Amino acid sequence: RLRAHLPTTRPSVFPTWLRPVERILEFTNNPALRIRLIDILEATPDGQTNTFTASTDIDTSGGQVSITLIGALVEPWKQPFGISWLTLDEAGVSLTFSDSGPAAVALTGSFTAGNQRIIPGFSLTETGMNNSASFVATVDEVTLGDVLNLLADLTGAAPFGGNLPDDALVLSNVRLAFDSSDVQSVTISATSTILGTVQ
Repeated sequence: RLRAHLPTTRPSVFPTWLRPVERILEFTNNPALRIRLIDILEATPDGQTNTFTASTDIDTSGGQVSITLIGALVEPWKQPFGISWLTLDEAGVSLTFSDSGPAAVALTGSFTAGNQRIIPGFSLTETGMNNSASFVATVDEVTLGDVLNLLADLTGAAPFGGNLPDDALVLSNVRLAFDSSDVQSVTISATSTILGTVQ
């Protein structure tokens, strides 16, 4: 594996809040040639400094050539744009072109809203006339208290006076899924517990 650090330049098209920090070029040949150009960027769109990576991968595995563009958040982004209850734990987007198949876009990551970690995923495959898209989001557990606390943060008022018990309603293993192959079907599944009793 060969790795080289290249000079960084700031393109004129970059917004004022985006600054290149480092540029790295990698070559590997195990078992096939792979070239990766990595840019490390600092961004301050809301006044906070956050680090991102942007990379271009060229891969020749299996006798095929694919090009993947990847952008990712390096570290958690707390309270983005002043949203006090939100933390972006991970975020990434990839765009892949290959001579062996259709182009594909994927969004991955996770974020924390209140006390809950939410893991969304989105993929889009270009198939000509009929593109295919799917979306999935999962949450380990959501309680009525979490929802009310979030509403209180948003509105500044506690619904129901904040007097409901924590186990009034608990939803576990919540999953929401959508696929463009069936645009009229959205699947939501969960296990519910009401006042301590599994439903």
